[in-house]
Amino acid sequence: MAVETLLTMTNKDTHLVHLKALDSMFKAHETVMEILMRVASFDFIYDNIRHYPSAAGRSEAYNAAFHRLPTSEQTVELKTKNYALNVLLRICQRVPDVASLNLASVRCPLLGEPFSAVLWRRLWDMHRHVLRIVARQSPATWWEDVDPIWYTICTLNALGSVVYRDPACLAQALDLVGVRRDQPDGAQPALNPLEMLATPWTIMAAAVLIHVDLFMQSYKQHGVPSHKHPMAVWLQPLANGGDYKQLFLKTIAGLRQTRELDDNIIQRLNSYFNECMGIQSPSMTPGVYPQYLG
Repeated sequence: MAVETLLTMTNKDTHLVHLKALDSMFKAHETVMEILMRVASFDFIYDNIRHYPSAAGRSEAYNAAFHRLPTSEQTVELKTKNYALNVLLRICQRVPDVASLNLASVRCPLLGEPFSAVLWRRLWDMHRHVLRIVARQSPATWWEDVDPIWYTICTLNALGSVVYRDPACLAQALDLVGVRRDQPDGAQPALNPLEMLATPWTIMAAAVLIHVDLFMQSYKQHGVPSHKHPMAVWLQPLANGGDYKQLFLKTIAGLRQTRELDDNIIQRLNSYFNECMGIQSPSMTPGVYPQYLG
């Protein structure tokens, strides 16, 4: 309730109180972040999930438990979690050097993963939730269902633009969505972001690609010698013989047509793709996919 109240204090009469509250939180940010992460994960509701041996198992168990909740309770949980993430965002935005916050030490109490990995996990949660909403086929509650997802993905992308500027956080996220250089060729990441492009909701696909772009910009800027090129890993062949190349390109083409993705982002994504085609097969050129690549 306190987190929600803080977030909604936006009119002129409460603006000063709002800033004072954020100042107080910032001064005690290490303790505050721990509390906010508890709210953002609802670990006090899903305490039994902590005992699962792996983060992936805990994530799946959480998704199953969340799916069993009544729709109204799902909405309340998503909104409350987003309030906490939004306050975390505001704390992060109050410093010129995000590394000074030592975010690499902040972990999700439910999954036991670093904060930067939580951003990807939460995007995955939103992807799964979109699929659940579509499967329910309930037009009467569509906007009520979609509203918390929309605000959450906006918060996650805003957080990504800040958090990935810290090289330590970037490297931690790569442990989830990337592959270390000492792993054999063909090794798959624990979570491949491009899998989330298989969504019936184009705004979700756009949000994923925006997050991918933010992540790749930071990777290009800082470099992480311990890990392979993320996009090359995401586009490599899968165990079933397929890959995400066509899905990636078709999604970009569709979002370009609907104007749901900025042209500068599209240009950078195409550039990352072309780099990876050179990494994987020097003979492949952009001309292979002229209908998609500009």
